[in-house]
Amino acid sequence: MNLILIGYWVNKSKYMFEESKKYADPTKLQDKSFWESRDKAGVIAYLESGSKVNQYKGMSSCRICQQGVGSSERSDGTYAWPDRMEHYIKEHDLKIPEEFYEHIKANSFKVPESGANMPMYGYRFDETFWIEWSKKYLTDFEEKTEDIALRARAAMEKRPMVVQETIERGAKDIQEEIDNEILKDLEKKFTKKGMRNG
Repeated sequence: MNLILIGYWVNKSKYMFEESKKYADPTKLQDKSFWESRDKAGVIAYLESGSKVNQYKGMSSCRICQQGVGSSERSDGTYAWPDRMEHYIKEHDLKIPEEFYEHIKANSFKVPESGANMPMYGYRFDETFWIEWSKKYLTDFEEKTEDIALRARAAMEKRPMVVQETIERGAKDIQEEIDNEILKDLEKKFTKKGMRNG
């Protein structure tokens, strides 16, 4: 059975960014006005009552406030979403795809019987719809990361030149110090010699 996977977000952590950058940035989806004409409470209740169809070992955290938000996936028989997806709507006013909202509304904000008692596991998750929808809300974080990388690379390329300049300046200063010491020694010798001869 194929389920349309939704509700996954970019993870900006060091080890997960590359894998998740195809998903929407939730901070770009915070929109109170979206819910002014829609049944927010009905959507939250719907998401909470989906069947658990997958279970993971690790606990996920909210990409906005870092609160723990579950470790499983829920479904209504058509769509599948991360457990506690309602947290993003309840606490952060995230908007959802209009198609998903209309699907929930068509079910009268109640998970259909066929999706209320689904067995755990044994499903294929298709994220094509979600990735396509996410393209409008991708993070700017990658661009910033690339900018930092470019600046770091430029600094690394420039560093040998800076080191060389430092060495040359240091050598010049040392040479000047040596020359000054030699001159001082010579002056002392000539002064003493002059005094003895005088």
